Amino acid sequence: MNLILEHLNRYPEMEVQDLYKIIYQATLGPAHLGTNEKIILSYLNREIESINADPEIDLVENISPSGKYIRINLKKFKNKSGNVKLLANVIALSAKEKVLNMEILNKRWKMIARIVDSGDLLFDKEEFRQFSNFIISNKSEIPHHSKKYRECYSPSYRVVLKNYWDEVARDVFD
Repeated sequence: MNLILEHLNRYPEMEVQDLYKIIYQATLGPAHLGTNEKIILSYLNREIESINADPEIDLVENISPSGKYIRINLKKFKNKSGNVKLLANVIALSAKEKVLNMEILNKRWKMIARIVDSGDLLFDKEEFRQFSNFIISNKSEIPHHSKKYRECYSPSYRVVLKNYWDEVARDVFD
C-alpha cells in the first residue's frame, strides 16, 4: 500500500488503468515484451531517438513492494548516454524470468479493489468496477497508460528485474 501511495503522490493524475499497469508490471515484469533481444533493441532505439533527455528525473523507480522489479527511465538513461544494447539485454533477461502467474496478479488487484471500496484509495468506485470488468473480459491484458497520464508525465521507461540491473548498471554508463 505504501508503494501505491508513493506513486499516487508522485503521479497524482493517475487513473485506474495506470494503477493496474503498475500492479501488472510489479507482478509480471516485462514478460509481455517477449525475449527476442534484437526486437527489444530495435524498439528501444526508436523510442530513445524519439524522446528528449531529462537530467532532472530519477533513473530508477521502484515499482514492486519486494523491490524485485524497477522502472528504468529512458529520458534519464538518454541523458546519461546509457548503453542501449546492455539495457536491451537486461530487458530480455528479465522477460525470460517471467512468472506468468495471473493468480498473483488477480489477488493483488482484488486487494486493491477492497481498498478502493473502503475509501482508502480515492478512485471512483464505478469507474474502478468498469475497468476491472474490462480487464477480466480481456484476460488481464496490460493496458497503455491513460491519456491523462501520458499528457501529464510523458512516461518513457522499461521494466526490468532489479538484480539484473544491479549486475550491469555500472557497465551501462561511461
